[in-house]
Amino acid sequence: MIRRKPPIWIAIAALTLGLVLQGIGCATPEERHRLLTIFFDGVPPLYPEEAELALEDSGESETPQVRRTRAVNPNATVHGPYAEKECEQCHSSRYSNRLKVERKDLCWTCHDREDFPGAVVHGPFEAGYCEGCHHPHRSEHEYLLHSDQADLCVGCHVQYDAEAIVEHRGDDERLCQSCHDPHASERKYMLKENEDSS
Repeated sequence: MIRRKPPIWIAIAALTLGLVLQGIGCATPEERHRLLTIFFDGVPPLYPEEAELALEDSGESETPQVRRTRAVNPNATVHGPYAEKECEQCHSSRYSNRLKVERKDLCWTCHDREDFPGAVVHGPFEAGYCEGCHHPHRSEHEYLLHSDQADLCVGCHVQYDAEAIVEHRGDDERLCQSCHDPHASERKYMLKENEDSS
């Protein structure tokens, strides 16, 4: 049996992980915290009480992550509970990634399902997979979307299939959401009320 060498990226990843773990083991708590925040989002503050007092004393109402997001893009959107540091609305505690309820039911603890009526429902929306299109914390795009609206749908739907539909031809600038409701509709193909479903 011939043994094959692992791909180079596995060796590099293993080496990097080894160096990080060694650095974490030999570092002071402050250095360890700084290193962890480079690689992971949501690392709890090293001294939570001091961080809270500093934030209150500064008069800031947003977390540093929210301020950085807005600094990069002033039009960025931030999920309300995240901006207000109310992590417990979704998570079992402020410093935990564990969700309070199952992921598929989480958004409905605040958002009302009745606000999205329709017999024809977008598959991910029906399955409770809201994060398929929306970020749960912050985004550089409106509505907390993963990308701008022009590119979002083609992330899952094959663009060439859409171009085969007569109504789509010759209109490259029009957004899918111009005609289709991204959540649910009473009409075939999730068309909005003002669109023809021929």
